[in-house]
Amino acid sequence: MPSIPKPSYKRFKPSRKQRGYVTLQTYEKVAERDNYSCVRCGKHARHKDKHGFYIKTEIAHIINKSQGGTGQASNLAVLCGPKVNSGTCHNWVDETREGKAWFKEWAKANLNEKGNYKELIN
Repeated sequence: MPSIPKPSYKRFKPSRKQRGYVTLQTYEKVAERDNYSCVRCGKHARHKDKHGFYIKTEIAHIINKSQGGTGQASNLAVLCGPKVNSGTCHNWVDETREGKAWFKEWAKANLNEKGNYKELIN
């Protein structure tokens, strides 16, 4: 049976993996914009927790990739992690209805469509 040739055109719609990909430039821009601190509790990456370990901050998607979210700065923010079942802000935002609603409201109130804070733009 003859093999079918690959199409010569590119994919029109980016795949989910491509759509939610966060570049290193975007990662640094978001971390600097949020002052390397969690937007919910304000903990900085240099703070230590009650056990003496440094707080881990992570970049979180406001609208998850599975819901059509992108890897652009306007859809990202810094939260303390890890995301897994740990009781951190990232876990709360991703795993609870209340957290998801708070995060979307926070983004609407604080970020413009370019991913910058609204009060910093004149």
